[in-house]
Amino acid sequence: MRICARIQYSVVQVEEKSEIKKGIREKILQYFKGGASQKE
Repeated sequence: MRICARIQYSVVQVEEKSEIKKGIREKILQYFKGGASQKE
């Protein structure tokens, strides 16, 4: 039981980290798109 809980917990942590990375990537892409459109 404990081992399963640990594995589930670590999987959730990894998923959360990947979601955060996705959010940062999207923000950076939006920032670059905004900067490019402002320059034109």
